[in-house]
Amino acid sequence: MARILIADSDMRFACALSDDLRSQGWEVEVIGDGPWVLARLNVKYYDVLVLEAGGIEGRGFALLCALRTQGIQVAVVMVSANAATEEAVLAIKAGAQEFLKKPIEIKQVSYLIAMLLERRWGSPHFLAHRLDLYIRDRCSRRALCVGQLCAHFRISRRHISRLLGVYLGVSFPRRLRFYRIQEAKRLLESTDLPLHVIAEQCGFNSPGKLSEAFHRQEGLRPRKYRTIHKG
Repeated sequence: MARILIADSDMRFACALSDDLRSQGWEVEVIGDGPWVLARLNVKYYDVLVLEAGGIEGRGFALLCALRTQGIQVAVVMVSANAATEEAVLAIKAGAQEFLKKPIEIKQVSYLIAMLLERRWGSPHFLAHRLDLYIRDRCSRRALCVGQLCAHFRISRRHISRLLGVYLGVSFPRRLRFYRIQEAKRLLESTDLPLHVIAEQCGFNSPGKLSEAFHRQEGLRPRKYRTIHKG
């Protein structure tokens, strides 16, 4: 899963961007602009850093230089409230991949981050990852089908089948069943909900369908699983 760090003192912008990125299944952390940004980057790997510039002499530019000096590999999207062309030029020269001036459409920032991740991971692998997240996040929808993936990602059924097969080693039905069973396991372990409710919440047409799929994947029935894991 992609990891994104947002370092911006404008918390309204940072939180709105964070919500949009998390909705796409990415791991996002938000911290205010400060000296601890570099410390965080030194102890944890991130794919993308969204960084507030703070003017040409601001901390953002100093941090860009420190990233290059210390050899920290992270794609940087620098954002600024200033419109100076000089600032944008200096940001790119200092190592930022993108420079955006505020106010910025959140969707525009998300799109640029997606492009950076695609470039970083390689296009087919990245798209397979996004397909997988789409299936995971919507697995409880009973009507979820390949056609919805085709419409959302604007690619063919054959292409989806190839991406899932080559990069994840599974078919769409198997991946969907896997995520539904994972959710069923969570509910069996943490709740006392009856099976028909769990089946409905996990996207199965009936408790029987849930039990059949559960046994095929886990080797035991849901009731037995609950007994073992709830004592």
